Amino acid sequence: METLLEANEGCSLRDFSSYHFRSFECIEGPNAAEAWLTDIEVLFDTLSCTDEQKVRYVRLKLTREAGQWWSSRKVLLGDDVVITWEIFKVEYNRRFFPRAQRQLRAIEFQNLVQGNMTVEQYSARFMELARFAANLIPDEESKAE
Repeated sequence: METLLEANEGCSLRDFSSYHFRSFECIEGPNAAEAWLTDIEVLFDTLSCTDEQKVRYVRLKLTREAGQWWSSRKVLLGDDVVITWEIFKVEYNRRFFPRAQRQLRAIEFQNLVQGNMTVEQYSARFMELARFAANLIPDEESKAE
């Protein structure tokens, strides 16, 4: 049943469910985990979901091991912790896309060369990896260089 908040603000569960967004089971590996989180954030932004709705709705898409992990993790965080979307993302990344993987992406960015890639392929790879090395590209001018 929709609450009054859902009817007036953010996105409804009906709207979210109508997109039939894929579930995350955790067996796909860290690259898939990172892509899944990025994709679900796009959906949440498209639907203008509130942070509270994001935390509630994401649980519907965590299945099997991922769902069990989140249920256990919420218990360990404790009842006195308000779980925000930012807290969820930190916990999710800690478990499914660990710091070591993010650091590998930053190193890959630092070592990126065009080689046999087309300009379009190189540009796409650059943009994909750039977010992992944001400290190396402080502004748009540096990014263009």
